[in-house]
Amino acid sequence: MKKNKIFIAITNDTHRTVIQRQYKKQNIDEYYEWIDTDSLRTIPFQLGDLILVDCQKVKGLSTQQMSEAIVVGKRFTKDEIRKFFQRGCLDVIEIDQITEIFIYLKEQRLMRERRIAFNIERTRQLKTSLAYDLLFGGIMSPRDIWMRSQECGLLAMPNLVFVVHIDHFHKYVRNKSKKWKWALRNEVMEQLGSCLEGMHSKSIIIPVAPEKIAILYAAEIQMNYKKYEQHAIEVATLCKNYIYEMTNYTVTIGIGRFYEDVRNIQISFEEAVKAQENRFFCGNNTVIHYNQLKSTEEDMLFTFNEAAFISKLRACNFQAIEAELKELEEQMFTNRNTQPQMLRIQMNDLLSTIARSAIQSGADKENVLRLYEETQNHIRVFENVEEARAVFSTVSTQLMNEVSMNRSEQSIRSIQKAVQYIEEHYEHPITLEEIAEHVQLSSNYFSNLFKKATDTTFVDYLTNKRIEKAKELLLDLNYTVYQIATQVGYGDARYFSRVFKSTVGQTPTQYRNSKIRKSI
Repeated sequence: MKKNKIFIAITNDTHRTVIQRQYKKQNIDEYYEWIDTDSLRTIPFQLGDLILVDCQKVKGLSTQQMSEAIVVGKRFTKDEIRKFFQRGCLDVIEIDQITEIFIYLKEQRLMRERRIAFNIERTRQLKTSLAYDLLFGGIMSPRDIWMRSQECGLLAMPNLVFVVHIDHFHKYVRNKSKKWKWALRNEVMEQLGSCLEGMHSKSIIIPVAPEKIAILYAAEIQMNYKKYEQHAIEVATLCKNYIYEMTNYTVTIGIGRFYEDVRNIQISFEEAVKAQENRFFCGNNTVIHYNQLKSTEEDMLFTFNEAAFISKLRACNFQAIEAELKELEEQMFTNRNTQPQMLRIQMNDLLSTIARSAIQSGADKENVLRLYEETQNHIRVFENVEEARAVFSTVSTQLMNEVSMNRSEQSIRSIQKAVQYIEEHYEHPITLEEIAEHVQLSSNYFSNLFKKATDTTFVDYLTNKRIEKAKELLLDLNYTVYQIATQVGYGDARYFSRVFKSTVGQTPTQYRNSKIRKSI
């Protein structure tokens, strides 16, 4: 902002002291200069400047200078005031009223600052509005574009777009207020403006997402399109390095292609967004031009047999489950043709299916839902394929642990329930299928689970239980071997005798006799 000068041609020491004191008191920051009254005709006087001059030195002023002169004296008569105004002076003021001069200057300065600030803000808003309309298809008429560009003082039309992504933005702003988020983005935007201004570039900078900033850039005419690409990469690299130097934040910048027709700037923006999204595979703190992207094939869609997965979970076949999850993980995170957003959708769908399978397989519902909800936040904000893979691996493992943990508790309860059932019904012809149905498990799974828990098979456990009960009854001479066989679940006394001898090493009669002899 230009500062007007105040030329002070006052020789009276008392008047000079008063003026200096008021100047400091009113905090007038216009530039002032004390001059010799004999040099008035040679000063570099410009429009808006003021001259404070002793009433005795007015004769030294030119007509132009007189129109901007304020005559200062101790006292003035009405005739003296009339004569000074007739000569064309701006004002006549007595020294004890000098404060009015400085108040006037202060008001003029504030009005000028407000006017300039208003014009700057209005121009900024007009440029921002035009930029949004160009990027999102709100204006297509060449005449409208030209008129609005003239209105906002745009000297050159943008012909390519940069999209600047603030790396790790969501990590920085986690648990922070919206004001803090805006402050972070505005800081980066401000430094981008400083960097581009330093390169004397013509550009418009606007936010397009909480963590993204678009730069509508007017590249100078080049000999061929390859030079536009090289120039854009150089500019983006300078901006990236400048941002890190000034803020300590890293950014990833995607660059769209050059389009001579400003109506195609929307295409350049879409290309810049796609290029910037490729940081998912290339990593952060990079510059990526759209032409550097490989032609993408159709996104791979993963099939997932939910019924088979649940069956493996219920059978606690965690080895097969782990192999299947590893295979899915390999398919998802090594295919570089998949768009990041599509990968997010597929990953969310798979984890949703796995979570549902876990609940149906006995995992604690509240724990699974809490874990799944936390995962959604990670899926929305992960920055690269390594983070995505780590999230998938961690969450799927945690879900399997939930199933395993709950299965351990359920298994203990199931075994206890089965043992209790055997205790109460061993005298009946119990089968493995009967008890498995009682504890609501499949026969194979119950058989394996029972053996792991008791270190013996179901048949051996039931046999041992019956034999132990038979030993107790054999000590009572009121029961025959046939009666005892019936009471412990054997309908055939001869088969009971064979099983008893196989287990104890003696027939029931031999066992009874040996115990009786010891008691005599």
